[in-house]
Amino acid sequence: MTGPLSAYYQTPTLNILPHEYLEVMVLFLLVFAALASYFRIKSWGVPFTPLLVLSSVITSKGRGGRNAGIATRAKVAAKSTTRDIFLLQRAGAWCEERIHTFGRGLVLWGFVLLSLVTLMGFLLDPSGNPSPLILPLSLLGDVFQGMLALGAGVLLLRRLSRQNLRISTDINTWALQSLLFILGASGVIADVLSIANLVVESQIAYLVNVASIITFFIYAPFSELTFLVWKGSLLMQETLATTMER
Repeated sequence: MTGPLSAYYQTPTLNILPHEYLEVMVLFLLVFAALASYFRIKSWGVPFTPLLVLSSVITSKGRGGRNAGIATRAKVAAKSTTRDIFLLQRAGAWCEERIHTFGRGLVLWGFVLLSLVTLMGFLLDPSGNPSPLILPLSLLGDVFQGMLALGAGVLLLRRLSRQNLRISTDINTWALQSLLFILGASGVIADVLSIANLVVESQIAYLVNVASIITFFIYAPFSELTFLVWKGSLLMQETLATTMER
């Protein structure tokens, strides 16, 4: 059994939320989060940079005009994303110290990889029935949920251990980091309790995990995550524009 954020979640017999309902719920929440993020960014009076990046990859012309194919532009976008965001060369510059960068990196990679594994689970086993193909994804899901929880825990402990950070930290930052920690930790705990055949306890952890997922998708568009997505897309757009002009 894996955390309910994963589509390959093997629903226990006593689970009150069937797998199919979970799929529909997550899809609905994804649409809501995307729309809410879009309208929030537009309310700032700035372009919606994720859409600009997509447009640049599809339509931009670089050196050679039309000869700059979509594959070339996609390669530039992927390279920029890897270097600036995932390798934290620019995202890390926003951090105050290495432990800050480490925590953010774990949260970023844990969440992205968990999302990818979740998508693979949907594609491989949309019915949610047990399958040999799901086992490695289940194990990977636990690892990535653990990364998410560890990263959020590092960020929380960093702030809790320093008086100046405790005083200056906005309540929304506390809420977001705590929510990410609960989301990752409850998924792993639900799996461990299920493996130990502690059905009631695993169900409680499962429901906490589901509640944290619902809360995350509703809250995320109104948190600092929206700004980070906008800023990250802006950095990628600048890289694309510079590269395509060469």
